[in-house]
Amino acid sequence: MQQTFLLIWVNYRLPEAVIMHPVPGIAPETTLLQPAGAPSADRHRLSESAVFQVSRLQKTLIITAMNNNQNGFTLIELLVTIVVATILVALAVPAFHNFVQNNRITAQVNELVTAMALVRSEAIKRKQTISICSSSDATSCTGNWNQGWIIFTDDNSNGIRDGADQVLRAHEALAGGATLTETASVSSIQFDRLGSANVPANFELRIPDCKGNQARDIALLVTGRTDVTRVNCP
Repeated sequence: MQQTFLLIWVNYRLPEAVIMHPVPGIAPETTLLQPAGAPSADRHRLSESAVFQVSRLQKTLIITAMNNNQNGFTLIELLVTIVVATILVALAVPAFHNFVQNNRITAQVNELVTAMALVRSEAIKRKQTISICSSSDATSCTGNWNQGWIIFTDDNSNGIRDGADQVLRAHEALAGGATLTETASVSSIQFDRLGSANVPANFELRIPDCKGNQARDIALLVTGRTDVTRVNCP
């Protein structure tokens, strides 16, 4: 009859060579390991405690082996991970660049629109003419719009800061190499106490490395309202 052997470890040093003995009356898969020369009666007795210890040891060894098999990566798994990461990066970089570009031009459009709204609100609040003009030095009406602008009280409504005119807000040059151009060469705009502009103005805002419809046109109406339009890059 076929016999199946199970090895039971003992926690003491075996003084002699050991042999495996099948145990009668116990399932073929259960066998006791005893020192050579042990009495026959002892070799054929297996306590329930020993059987329980064997079962627990089996489970521990199996779980340990499974855990050891899960550690680390194979070369194929590592290569697949690198390939997938490379593809994701290749797809994400252009999208991230577009996201940054859109945020940049949106922020710069908002700066100009906010400035026009401030001029109008100050004119209504103060009940006097408030002007905005391009400025390269943040103090006088010089330079072009992408170099910056100033908002000031315009006591004589001439669109130029002079005399006792007070600068209310100064804006520095546009960042990132952006260009802001007024198509009709308007360099100064006055808002009266009713919030109306003396002239309409049309601005073109362009950024470097422009793609698709990332360019913007900003129109200022005589009513003081501003409209922003997406346009294709030149």
